[in-house]
Amino acid sequence: MLRITLTLLLTPLALFGVIELRSIDFDQSRDDWNIITIELRSVRDDTESGYDNNIKVVPHLSYQLADGSFTYYRSSAEVLTVKHGDSFVVPFILPGPIVERDRLRAEPFAFYIEIIVDGEALAFSPDFVSDNIRGNAEAIRSLKQRSEGPEGQQNDGILRPFYINPGVLGGNLRGLPIFRRPEGFPVD
Repeated sequence: MLRITLTLLLTPLALFGVIELRSIDFDQSRDDWNIITIELRSVRDDTESGYDNNIKVVPHLSYQLADGSFTYYRSSAEVLTVKHGDSFVVPFILPGPIVERDRLRAEPFAFYIEIIVDGEALAFSPDFVSDNIRGNAEAIRSLKQRSEGPEGQQNDGILRPFYINPGVLGGNLRGLPIFRRPEGFPVD
């Protein structure tokens, strides 16, 4: 199994004292599924409840294809609640048949991780982007725009939160928070 771990800073950067990005792992399973694991930590201690709620994690990914062109993916997963001080992981998966067909590497060409807490996007941090576009505002804007635009929309539903195919993680479910599932349950 191929594993690439990017450790971001010796001391993670807390954004406005709310959430810090601890690491991003890009891994590939034996059957070619790409696994993107985003580790975060709640660092806020100024709320009465002692919890952060409704934490939405949105990865924007760009992979370079064999012909030199790029393909774009995005997805999202929403964590219902996390106790202040707790670390948690938010895994995403890219299906093996797509990875094999397009000959995608485990690590994307570029990435940007967007985090939204209680409906408010956290301020941009250079730690939430890949090294090759860090400091290049135009490249970051373009990645986000392309993954949300027609180029990324053609791939909607392909990059997905792990809970759609949990077996890909091989039983390694430590550090998982409670997720809000968009399909929910009907309410009469």
